[in-house]
Amino acid sequence: MGKLDGQVAIVTGASRSIGREIALALAREGADLVCNYNKSKQHARSLVDEIEGIGRSAIAVQADVAHSDQVNALIAAAMERFGRVDTLVNNAGFEKLHKVVDMPIVAWDELIAVHLRGTFLTCQAVLPQMLQRKDGRIINISSQLA
Repeated sequence: MGKLDGQVAIVTGASRSIGREIALALAREGADLVCNYNKSKQHARSLVDEIEGIGRSAIAVQADVAHSDQVNALIAAAMERFGRVDTLVNNAGFEKLHKVVDMPIVAWDELIAVHLRGTFLTCQAVLPQMLQRKDGRIINISSQLA
């Protein structure tokens, strides 16, 4: 029995690195998972298999968090499969190193879209059901590169 038995969590950017480890830690504590990925489908599928191997339910959902229609589809998939979301972990991000003086505006826009708009959109999409239930957690993760 874990601290999160019976709860449902979404982890954005879950297919690799920190997101993968967060998803696994939540599953080990008893949560069922919605594992979001953007491009790493095979890694996400492997993560779902590993989570199911420890006795939890999980689905992998492709969505680019910078786009509201894809975020809405991510939350809808979670609601359809599990009926609620107890925890949202906003972990999606990327790192492309640029000095400010050399950074192309396209790179800046992409960074803002994923790191800021993506966090806002996922919070906005998941909050209505959390507010209705008067329960839920949102964890936003960032790095010095963001």
